Amino acid sequence: MKYRLLVVATAYQSIVTILDSKLKILARHPSFDVCAASSEEEPGEERKPAVVFFPVHIPRAIRVLGDIHAVFSLIFLIRRERFDLVHTHTAKAGFVGAIAGWICGVPVIHSYHGLPFFPGQKRTAYNIYKFIEICLSWFRQCLFTQNHFDFETLGHTHALRCPVMYEGNGVDVGTVRENASRYSPFVKSIFSDASFKIACVARLEPVKYLYTLIDAVKFLKSKGVNVECVIAGKGPLKQDLETRIHKNNLHEILKIIYTPYIHALINCADCVVLTSIKEGIPRSLMEAMALSKPVVATDVAGTNELVLHEKTGILVPFNDQDKFNEAILRLINDAALRLRLGISGHQRIVERFNENAIIGLWIEQYEKQLSNRHADIR
Repeated sequence: MKYRLLVVATAYQSIVTILDSKLKILARHPSFDVCAASSEEEPGEERKPAVVFFPVHIPRAIRVLGDIHAVFSLIFLIRRERFDLVHTHTAKAGFVGAIAGWICGVPVIHSYHGLPFFPGQKRTAYNIYKFIEICLSWFRQCLFTQNHFDFETLGHTHALRCPVMYEGNGVDVGTVRENASRYSPFVKSIFSDASFKIACVARLEPVKYLYTLIDAVKFLKSKGVNVECVIAGKGPLKQDLETRIHKNNLHEILKIIYTPYIHALINCADCVVLTSIKEGIPRSLMEAMALSKPVVATDVAGTNELVLHEKTGILVPFNDQDKFNEAILRLINDAALRLRLGISGHQRIVERFNENAIIGLWIEQYEKQLSNRHADIR
């Protein structure tokens, strides 16, 4: 007998990027018929889901009518397709998916890709989001976290009504390297050959704090460094970021692009950076390390569990512009350091960040919840 599993994320990009390889592994499991749902395919997106896909519009921001519509759309989908289990990812999908699954009487498992409440957040927002997650725990059967900081935070949240487990994160190193080689012709013209090349793969949204990177490129230009930077991603801040780029006269050396060939793009870069205020375990940095690229990133929850300072990359305090500038300049001036960090980063990914182990945890929990459900029915 095959059980029907619905994987839900807020944005289509999450289905075809951060969940893509995991969906491919799940799709091969003999006990599960796996489908995915998220908001509609975004314009210009060439990547396709690894499993059968159902579009369900889920607003990223709080939209009362839109959120209610998303809940009822998921209820209709779960009942029509007779799903036995729902696994939600990302904050808003976790909200509407928990309610829809509870109403339909199917188990709901949620994976946090970084908690919605986190250090540095305004106190009011922190308390509101924490309260929401506590309430949602009444509608869920299990929570997974990608990093230990989030796991410990939830462990100290005693009002939660469902168990919390640590899942971690991972990438398939072989697939990342194969993609980097196979698709290199599609990205070779993005960078020129006569510069230091910086790549940043991130959704264009406030939590990624990409202004730090723009100001770093401005600093490097002022120092006469022959540098180019590419930010690869989509999101609501694109226009605002491009305005800032043009205002600082950086448009010739810093550009925002979309490409489905992320691994090939990373492979063309000399270093990969991330400026987020928080992460789960950042996939773009895992992929960079899998390709032996040195990384510079903010020392925040999730990222600092992946990147070991001075061993597999350089960590700088969040929103410390001077130290971020200095870290990139240090890599530019020290080829031996770039090589050492790249080699160590690759070794860390191979040894510690395995996707197959994560899928094993998921399957174990799926089977447990389905068994509990059948016992309750009997």
